[in-house]
Amino acid sequence: VYVHGLDLLDYLITPIQKSTLREDEDLNDYPVDYSDLMQTLMKWITQCANEKTRQRACTVVLKFIEKFDSKSRHELYKGLIPSSPYPQISAFYIHSLKQEVDRAYHISAANGDDLSTNFFASPKLLELLPLFMRADKDILNNSDEIMGSLNFYRYLLIKDKPYNRIHIWSKSQIISVEKAFLEPLSQKITELLHEFENKTPASFA
Repeated sequence: VYVHGLDLLDYLITPIQKSTLREDEDLNDYPVDYSDLMQTLMKWITQCANEKTRQRACTVVLKFIEKFDSKSRHELYKGLIPSSPYPQISAFYIHSLKQEVDRAYHISAANGDDLSTNFFASPKLLELLPLFMRADKDILNNSDEIMGSLNFYRYLLIKDKPYNRIHIWSKSQIISVEKAFLEPLSQKITELLHEFENKTPASFA
């Protein structure tokens, strides 16, 4: 069933050109909830026992997202990231965002730095960060998402420093990330280490 569903979706979206669908127009013409469809695909990735099918689902998900224009992809991530049922799926979205940013920088350069044409090489990207850069989650059970968030933030700091396109280095943004994510996360890690130390038998200390 999984394979047939993926084959059908892949067949239906293949003729659609990249970056041509618009979430606010095209999707209203079809009796399909695309957010639900995406969540179903992600469940396949995490629940299907067959590794090849899971890899195929990942490929179809990325292919599906690429069919939307920059603004619509931005809106898709806005809805998908907070509703992600598993840390592994959140980590997948974060990795996909990193690829979006990488492509967007090349596109913006080719367009003469016209940031209005791409939401992933402009300050609009910052709207997505609080959706996954949060310290209110269990560290051990959400390690994939947390590590993905830290790596993505590091990537943005390095990527944007020569260009200042997304304003990740602005003072207000730096303070915001520190207060909302980095400092609480550091405190949680310290508490977790102390907890492990207290549980460690004296003979192994």
